[in-house]
Amino acid sequence: MNKNLFLSICLCTIGSVSFAQVPTLTATNVAPSVHDTFITVVAEESLVTTAGPTGASAYWDFSGLVTKAIADSVSVGYVTWAADAPGWVSGSGATHAIVTPAPPVSNFYIVSSSKLSQTGLYKSISDFAAYTDPVDVLQFPFTYGGTFTDAYAGVIGFMGTTATEAGTIQTTADGWGTLVLPPAPPSTTNRTYTGTLRVFSYQLFRDSANIFGTPIVQTDTIRTYT
Repeated sequence: MNKNLFLSICLCTIGSVSFAQVPTLTATNVAPSVHDTFITVVAEESLVTTAGPTGASAYWDFSGLVTKAIADSVSVGYVTWAADAPGWVSGSGATHAIVTPAPPVSNFYIVSSSKLSQTGLYKSISDFAAYTDPVDVLQFPFTYGGTFTDAYAGVIGFMGTTATEAGTIQTTADGWGTLVLPPAPPSTTNRTYTGTLRVFSYQLFRDSANIFGTPIVQTDTIRTYT
């Protein structure tokens, strides 16, 4: 099975940081910090037909995206210490958690000056991911043309079924330039970000589970643009 995941391209900076030229991501301007807050706007995925160009001084115009039904299109989240988040597991190594209260989801991370790694995800006792070998989301410093490959492994749960998972993720900064996004409700004005670095990740992984006594092995891929 091949799964292509296009996330809404977002600005990989926090606060008032801006870049006059080629942006460089570091733990200081990108990594989550306790008390950061964010808004997620969910758009209609059928309208994302291309990720847009690669390269320098690129222009990504997603102003035509349409949000989904108001009931599920906007969510507000925050960053907290890992131990204060729902689903935290002692010994996981996580230092921070990004939490979306409704519906409740906790994403756990190890934040350091050299990289940002995901250690797990928690939605419920039957819907979760716990990585014994964390997934490197970013390695610092990271700029246009940079690339790295990371292997990871862990256990996932979905609808009462538990499986082991192992894979690799290859991450490349494949473009930088100007990003245009539609308004974030209640605003009616498009948002334009200059000095945006786009990060492309290709994830290849294998899930192994025993379902009613039958071993099941499935290989998947996920492509993500951030």
